[in-house]
Amino acid sequence: MKHILLTSLVVLSIFGAVIGCKTAIPTTNRDFIMEAHQWKLVDSMVNGVDIPLRDCDKNAIYNFYATEQGTISGTVLCDSQYLVSADGQPDSLVAISLVNFHWYVDNDQRYVEITNYGNPNYNPVWEFMYLYETEFRIKGETHGKDGTLYTYYKTFRAL
Repeated sequence: MKHILLTSLVVLSIFGAVIGCKTAIPTTNRDFIMEAHQWKLVDSMVNGVDIPLRDCDKNAIYNFYATEQGTISGTVLCDSQYLVSADGQPDSLVAISLVNFHWYVDNDQRYVEITNYGNPNYNPVWEFMYLYETEFRIKGETHGKDGTLYTYYKTFRAL
């Protein structure tokens, strides 16, 4: 009897530990989870190297709306740029506080496709590494001006 009771307690403990762990959201719900929260970038890695977040990255709030529109907002975003004067010289800093983009989760629910992400010619495709109720991580690739391929990972946390 003690053996059965002990075995039952061990099985229940293991079952409780498995249930208590984070589990990925089923793929059919990924867009709904992204729409349910505002998100902040909390971690970034490029080609296997952790990249410290700049203050402007830490300040940015990401929104993914059900209309397949999205925004990045903050007091000053990293995409701030200089206006160019008539003679081609930098003139004044334009502090960008809102970036609009379009987004959607593709049919197999593995990728987030984004268009006009900060500029009209930047259309990244993010692959979900995981998506929990309050956190997700993506993988993307981009080419540098010299043609070098950069693989990046970004982790977002719900506010």
